[in-house]
Amino acid sequence: MNANYKSNIIANWLWQGFSAVFVLAFVTSVVAQTPTFRANGKIAFTSDRDGNREIYVMDADGTNQVRLTNNSVVDDHPTWSPDGMKIAFVSERIAGGFAIFVMNADGTNKVEVTSLIFNATAYPIWDIWGMSWSPDGNRIVFQEKVEPSTAPAYPNDIFLVDIDGRNRQLLLRDPADDRQPSWSPDGSKILFSRGVSTFYHNLFTIRPDGTDLQPLANFPGDTDLSATWSPTGSMIAFMTFDYANFENIQIANADGTNRQTAAASGRIGAVAINRIGLRMAIRSFFMSHSARAARSTPKSL
Repeated sequence: MNANYKSNIIANWLWQGFSAVFVLAFVTSVVAQTPTFRANGKIAFTSDRDGNREIYVMDADGTNQVRLTNNSVVDDHPTWSPDGMKIAFVSERIAGGFAIFVMNADGTNKVEVTSLIFNATAYPIWDIWGMSWSPDGNRIVFQEKVEPSTAPAYPNDIFLVDIDGRNRQLLLRDPADDRQPSWSPDGSKILFSRGVSTFYHNLFTIRPDGTDLQPLANFPGDTDLSATWSPTGSMIAFMTFDYANFENIQIANADGTNRQTAAASGRIGAVAINRIGLRMAIRSFFMSHSARAARSTPKSL
């Protein structure tokens, strides 16, 4: 990739049975959002290389980068459908306000799904916004900021909506800040991060009907964000930080037990795993003006 581009800082994790090979390639940006990829082997990401945030796709090795959106407004948070045929994303309406849209994988047929309270200025810092498709591709679970609020990016509630915009419903509402939902591969649970105190978030699961709220095992003093499922749903990967060692990528059993550090890379923004292509993309913040590369020791799982 061209080091002069402002784009995602991408890492690929190739799962081979129960082992992983981890290679990082860094380029500069603090505004690009979570890279995601799916069955077609393509990574969808956001870049401001052309002046404002637009959505691109590329091959897993960083080649064949193609711009999908081209307008004067913010396009952000691209999220592949399970079959790799469509991309859900957040976009700013020309007339004002934000919404979740869906488009074909080639950028055609952009359709609005549901309106959204979204702060494009606040979210890029830690990539603290998220949505996820249901495994059957019929619904999306997403977070939305609660208003009125004096804070620019929280608290958030979690909602569900059909892809055609119907049946929008509140999944979880309480005083806590709930964010970054991720639908399990079997469709039975939604994994998300919940604020348990002023400075800390822990991981929880809930059923799509709003029942069976369960906390996952956690380490006191850690904040866990950007959680996602392994292809089988038996494990999860997530970003964690403890205000001392800064961010790490950890892997754990689906109930949060048996945590293992997979990568310690400084300022990590988000994690995404391709459930079918068996790869993981990681976005990281590095305040640098040149391309950098780093490697971490492969982790056996």
